[in-house]
Amino acid sequence: MKSAWRLRGRRNRTRGLGPREEEVMAILRSMGSASVAEVHGVVSQREPLAYTTVMTILTRLANKGFVDRVLVGKAYRYSPQGTEEEMIQSVVGGAIEALLERFGRQAIVGFVSGLGRLDEQALADLEDLIRRRRAGSEGEGSV
Repeated sequence: MKSAWRLRGRRNRTRGLGPREEEVMAILRSMGSASVAEVHGVVSQREPLAYTTVMTILTRLANKGFVDRVLVGKAYRYSPQGTEEEMIQSVVGGAIEALLERFGRQAIVGFVSGLGRLDEQALADLEDLIRRRRAGSEGEGSV
């Protein structure tokens, strides 16, 4: 079942997150929600980073649909949308959709040829997903 947050900003999700965006997402997950100043306080303990850089990262994450932002007083509070697993599924799903749109059948052939690197459990999960899809069940979500 698709959640509403997955649909927002979907076209920007095909590239995933950069290292600093991942770091900020981890901070937000640990804090639940935070202002730019609070995130900057945590980030700057690890490396010197301008306040405006943190603000830009959070704005981009909001534009991509990975975080919600709510105006509280004069400052925004940011909170992650969904779980980390849901975020990964969204990024992977967006990348696959983009590949299918651009390359169609070639993308499927490339994907299938790479299946040899999967372990037996992953292959069994994939077979189960295909069976459910053929049976008419959507089968969306994690495998």
